[in-house]
Amino acid sequence: MYEVYLLKYNYMYHAYTTLKGLKRQIFYIFKFNFIVMKITISGKAIYYKSVMFIMLLFITGSVYSQSKLELKVKKAQEKYDAAEAIVNFGDSLIVVGKEMISAGKKDYKDLNGEKKTKEKQYKTDLKLLNKELKTDDKDEKNVVKGKIRELNKKNKTELRDIDKKIKAAIRKIENGDKYVAKGKAKQKAGKTKLKSSEKALKAAKKALEKS
Repeated sequence: MYEVYLLKYNYMYHAYTTLKGLKRQIFYIFKFNFIVMKITISGKAIYYKSVMFIMLLFITGSVYSQSKLELKVKKAQEKYDAAEAIVNFGDSLIVVGKEMISAGKKDYKDLNGEKKTKEKQYKTDLKLLNKELKTDDKDEKNVVKGKIRELNKKNKTELRDIDKKIKAAIRKIENGDKYVAKGKAKQKAGKTKLKSSEKALKAAKKALEKS
């Protein structure tokens, strides 16, 4: 004898089947406004108006199974997309890092060139002033000394500013190196996840196609 029981709870019903030949139990939730019913299939009596209800159980079971597979594909796709995003993020970090390194090296080179030029110009100007300082005129000598003080002050300020910029260029290069290193780490981790998630996604899609 094969029996199908519908059990009524406060708001939900759980449908179970124990039909011969069905390897797995079909479980699904229905919300009905019926009373507790018992369908007995024994060749003697059928206490139900239509066998369409039994067909409904099979259909809903199939739909439920299909929905589970679709959900599995969706989750696998989300994991794949997340892994791909990590790889792309790593790529972006590497690109930004390399740009920073390139810009930092250029700044460093330009600033050092500017520093050498200013140092050379300072030496030239100071040499000329020192020659003027040999005058016997006391007032003129005091004027020249004032010019030398101004030149030294100006040179010190300019070189200090350039040194600050050089340090900033060095930091830019160092930060660029950090970005590249971080990007490579992200890229490696993302590719590992991408490989496993791609495999899981293919398996989920294949299972859905076979259902």
